[in-house]
Amino acid sequence: MESTIKCSALAACFMLGLSVAAAQAGERLPVLDESPACAHQKLGVVTIEAGNRVTEVSMDPNPSPVNYARAFDRLAEAAAQQGGNAVVLRQHRATYFTRSGKRTPEAVHVRLSGAAIRLEGDPTACRLVVVDPREYSHRRETDKIVQTTSDKAYQSD
Repeated sequence: MESTIKCSALAACFMLGLSVAAAQAGERLPVLDESPACAHQKLGVVTIEAGNRVTEVSMDPNPSPVNYARAFDRLAEAAAQQGGNAVVLRQHRATYFTRSGKRTPEAVHVRLSGAAIRLEGDPTACRLVVVDPREYSHRRETDKIVQTTSDKAYQSD
């Protein structure tokens, strides 16, 4: 069991190093779950929306779920436009559609906010906690579900 954990941790570290190197090569920047402990510069806040804003009068009884991978790509792209080489996810709001008392199993609209950062020095030497979009879309343990109208759900936007 202990060797498996070490191997998994080593593989994760290797993948994180590849993520940052890929970002430097022009591919998607890593979206992080927490601020890195290594030196970095905060560049600003980035916010994106993805999916469909459904309302009580939406005609589609089965709206399409949000593609979290694409949403994370857009958040990373917004960070890159500010000169960042990573983004720390700070806020996530998911909207589910309810019709006749049945809630969609997946979010139909999300709003993601994060801090665009620039890692200094060798990013592969830095411990990064990269968020997997597929895994993140299924996190339920900390959901705070609020029953509300569409007007109130999107009011703060």
